Amino acid sequence: MVNNGIINNLFPLLTNSSQAHVGCPHRFLGVDHVGHRVGPDHPTMLAKQQQMNGVLKYVVNALDQDTLLVILGDHGMDRKGDHGGNGDLEVSAGLWIYSKSSALSAKDVPTSHLPHKTFPGKPSPHRSIQQIDLVPTLSLLLGLPIPFNNLGTVIPELFWRNPLGSDYAKALDINARQVHTYLNAYRNSPSGGKLNGM
Repeated sequence: MVNNGIINNLFPLLTNSSQAHVGCPHRFLGVDHVGHRVGPDHPTMLAKQQQMNGVLKYVVNALDQDTLLVILGDHGMDRKGDHGGNGDLEVSAGLWIYSKSSALSAKDVPTSHLPHKTFPGKPSPHRSIQQIDLVPTLSLLLGLPIPFNNLGTVIPELFWRNPLGSDYAKALDINARQVHTYLNAYRNSPSGGKLNGM
């Protein structure tokens, strides 16, 4: 029911792009609800995932060339459908970033800038991004300053627009200066002693 409310408001925005420059539909609850009720391996979960796949197909088809689509989960779930613990399956969430206008590829980005993680039950590592890295990345892409106390790092693939990565270097410089300013302010605060020896 909640999913339908989001869909009913999201789809009209996509067909009339003059209405919004940034859209943030929040919380398709169906997958979460099904996971809690019957777990991730139940046929009902497959049906809910197929519904979400249909929504994503519609959204992708409606995108123009100048739009960046960012889809993310707020958490994962264990084999029982829970997410209150600290296991990898619970604290890891999916992230999908898509653009029709340019490939968001990591092929030229140095591998040292692209952390990978092997998830339980998976044979090979996958690209891993910390959720806090979304804040500086989206801030700079929107032309906004990075929030003062954010400690995330820009996502390289979204700034690597040329062979030498100069856009990424500029974004990383802004990011590093912001983190440095925050750490200096924190060091000079009453709690700053926590940074001694770092």
